[in-house]
Amino acid sequence: MMLTSWQFLLSDVTYDEAKAATAKMIRNGRYPSVAALMENVRAIRSKDIPTAEEAWTEVSNKLDPYKTPVWSTKTIKEAVRVMGYKQLLTSENPGMDRSQFFKIYNNLLTRNIDKHENEVVSKLIGGISAKIGQIGEAK
Repeated sequence: MMLTSWQFLLSDVTYDEAKAATAKMIRNGRYPSVAALMENVRAIRSKDIPTAEEAWTEVSNKLDPYKTPVWSTKTIKEAVRVMGYKQLLTSENPGMDRSQFFKIYNNLLTRNIDKHENEVVSKLIGGISAKIGQIGEAK
């Protein structure tokens, strides 16, 4: 029963992600749990996502009134849109812009992670509902 529960809750995790996350937990003296495993899987998956500092560096380097920038991620593009590209170009307070960008960017990252997690859970719950329906129909 416990193995089935783990298999169900981790159905969106690849074997390699699970193996790496488990090894990391054990190396750090943590007992594997679904929550701890998912925490480590999220860290593994986010390795290619720029930090707020890296994203701000990209934005700062691409501020040019004569060129339309191409952003490396949708999250950076959205953060710039929220702040206003023209505002960033004409700003006289880059320190305040940096601070605001960090807040906006980190909020967007959190929102995207939550959205993804909600989608996964909805699919899992939908799968349970479908199985319960099949059991009810079989009677």
